[in-house]
Amino acid sequence: MLNEREAESCYLGQFIPLQYHHNMLMDANRMDNFKAAIQRQVFEGAKVLELGGGTGVLSWFAAQSAAKVYCVELNPDMVAEARRLLAKNRYGERVEVIHADAFEYLPPEPVDVVICEMIHVGMLREKQVEVIENFKNAMLLNSVTRCRYLSRKRW
Repeated sequence: MLNEREAESCYLGQFIPLQYHHNMLMDANRMDNFKAAIQRQVFEGAKVLELGGGTGVLSWFAAQSAAKVYCVELNPDMVAEARRLLAKNRYGERVEVIHADAFEYLPPEPVDVVICEMIHVGMLREKQVEVIENFKNAMLLNSVTRCRYLSRKRW
């Protein structure tokens, strides 16, 4: 039996078609503004996580300053496309494209910046609010657990 999120994704459609990504990438105003915002937030040597990375273009913008970028994408076709595109571009080697569900993924290390641009149909289809909330809660739980472990280890 499917859980609520799985059932909902079947009903609404799991993935955004590649043509939709093409249209977003061709919108110069949109891309220029995302690039400027990312450049303002991502500092030299930062660790960055992008949830729902699609083609990886926002991860690539971050990689121009970041030491490491984790780009999480569930759609296997988009994972392959992101890897292909990043391999052709300078700084692409700084981006690790991970085939995983953004609802469940936690990076192997703390990150400085989280990028999540998954807005579609009033945030109903891609569940950006839920993805970010789940990530935030998982990171807080992970931090508390780690702090407790370190505290015990000192005794």
